[in-house]
Amino acid sequence: MGRDAALDPEREPPEKVLIWLGTRNLANLAGQLSSGNSLGSTQIQWLKDKGIDCSIESDTVQKSSAEMKKRTWHDGERPRPFTKHMKPAEATRPDRCVRIYFDQEDDKTIVGWVGRHP
Repeated sequence: MGRDAALDPEREPPEKVLIWLGTRNLANLAGQLSSGNSLGSTQIQWLKDKGIDCSIESDTVQKSSAEMKKRTWHDGERPRPFTKHMKPAEATRPDRCVRIYFDQEDDKTIVGWVGRHP
C-alpha cells in the first residue's frame, strides 16, 4: 500500500473501530437479523437509531463502475460490491476518513473493508 493510500496514524483509535464492530453495533445488528427479529426499519436506520453514523452509497456512486470497483472486495466466495458503510471517523482528508463496509446475506453479516475511505 502506497503512502497516499495509508491512514494517518493520528486517526480515530482502533478501539473505536472494535466498538463499532462489536456487540453494541454491527454484531448486534447481525444477531437481530440472524435470530429472525424484525428491525422495524432498514439496517442503516436501525444503526443510526443506535447512534452510529452510517449510510448507503449515493445513486451517483452506485451507478459509477469506477467508483463501485473501489467498493468491491472478495467475500471469500466471490467479488462483492458493498454499498452500506459505517463512519467511525469522518473527515475532509481521505487519510483521516475511516469506513467499515458491510453487507447482509441470509443469517450472516459480511465485512468487506475496514480502513480508509475508498
